[in-house]
Amino acid sequence: MKNLKLLFLLIILLGLADTVYLTYVHYANVPPYCPDSGIINCVKVTTSALSEIMGVPIAVLGLIWFIMIGVFALLGVNDIMANIWSMIGAAAVIYSTTGMFLIKAICVYCTALDIMIIAILALIVLKRDVVLKKG
Repeated sequence: MKNLKLLFLLIILLGLADTVYLTYVHYANVPPYCPDSGIINCVKVTTSALSEIMGVPIAVLGLIWFIMIGVFALLGVNDIMANIWSMIGAAAVIYSTTGMFLIKAICVYCTALDIMIIAILALIVLKRDVVLKKG
């Protein structure tokens, strides 16, 4: 069970690193280290109109999500809040994948985040008592 908690925290750390990088790319106005032509095109995805919601970069929203899941894992959370944040995570994955489909381009960093969020949600659903501290 301890290994599951460590895996959960590792995925959170990777998600934090990814979202920090994408936030940096956004605000520094530099292209991400990724192919920028063809179907894999991080620049096309990260600079599209869908890369922001009401002027807030998706990367910043992802950063907040990963921070909160980390706080829940370490400090505790009640079931209602865990469910709300899980639904937000699921909605983010749907938004991200739909956006990449509409843009007709794939961002490897965004796809990695989608996979990490799905893994976190799976662990919450299957082993909530192990990965999240009761608050």
